[in-house]
Amino acid sequence: MIGKLDQLMPLLHTLEIHEVVTSKAIDIQRSLLKRQVMEVAQTARNLASGLRRRMNALARESAAVGDADKARGRAGSPENDPARGWDASRRDD
Repeated sequence: MIGKLDQLMPLLHTLEIHEVVTSKAIDIQRSLLKRQVMEVAQTARNLASGLRRRMNALARESAAVGDADKARGRAGSPENDPARGWDASRRDD
C-alpha cells in the first residue's frame, strides 16, 4: 500500500504542474491518502499488540497450570499436557 502511495504522489504532482487539478484539490487528496495509510498502520499495530497480549496471557495461564501440576507431583503426565489436547477428566476406554 505504501508502494502504491509512493507511485501516486508524483502522479498527483504532475497533474498539479500541468494544471489539470488545482493545488487545493491535490493537497486535500494527498492528506486523505496519507491519513488512510496511517490508519492502516495504526490498525496493524493495534492488532499486533492485542495478539501479543493474548499470547502472553496464554503463556502465563499455561505456566500457572504447570506450576500447579508440579506442586501435585503430576508434571509431565500426558493427561495434563494442554499441547497434546488430552483431557484427564475424559477417558476413552
